[in-house]
Amino acid sequence: MYRRILGNLRRGSFRGLSQRLSTDAEKAMTEKLTLALEATDVRVEDKSGGCGSFYAIMVESPKFAGLTTLKQHMLVKSTLADEMAQVHGATVETRVPKSTA
Repeated sequence: MYRRILGNLRRGSFRGLSQRLSTDAEKAMTEKLTLALEATDVRVEDKSGGCGSFYAIMVESPKFAGLTTLKQHMLVKSTLADEMAQVHGATVETRVPKSTA
């Protein structure tokens, strides 16, 4: 059995496993950021292996136009204040849509 699994891994037969489903927390944060910041693109990914202790967050919003990067990040983190209180850490990337810049 293990040989078959290893063989499948080497051949890439388990590619579908790498496309994991989003967790409920990722979905909730994505929806909250999209609505609150009128975001055109939001990506939230649990980088802690599924336990929810560390997230990578990327938000693209026209509301960031004219704000410093620090203020953009503060806006994201304040939008997710309840969620941020429950996690160990997060990386935040923000962008202004090209049509707004």
